[in-house]
Amino acid sequence: MPLTKLFKILIFSLFITSIISIAAGEILIDTLPIILQDYIVQIDLEYYSSDFSIFDLIAIIIGIFAIAVLIGMWKFKNWARHSYIILVIVSLSYYYVDGSIVMNPFEAMFSDFSCMIDGILIYMMYMTPLSNIFKLKANKNEEPEEIKED
Repeated sequence: MPLTKLFKILIFSLFITSIISIAAGEILIDTLPIILQDYIVQIDLEYYSSDFSIFDLIAIIIGIFAIAVLIGMWKFKNWARHSYIILVIVSLSYYYVDGSIVMNPFEAMFSDFSCMIDGILIYMMYMTPLSNIFKLKANKNEEPEEIKED
């Protein structure tokens, strides 16, 4: 399979696993023990009782930035691979800022899949022949050629 095709499949898979993880967190909340459900409701009430905050604005900006970066990666734009590193670092720091995190098993599983795909994409963008495509695209506006995996 050509690396460019595999790369695009992984980008699509990252998008899908992220959406499934978020949906599983919302839909399957009833599968958690009652004490954890009460905790989540308490945290949500505290969060949503406050007005629109700077953190809400930051989350919206990061979401728009993430979509732009994924589109840039799909088109093999050099700026997108560097921006993706920043995006991953910012999203990992969210775990520290957010405090305690409660996930059901499916949400955690798809979140872990997303993290694994993050690592694979970063590896592919910097350590495989795909890195040359990103560099070429920075200099020229050409379509990437198909690279076969050895």
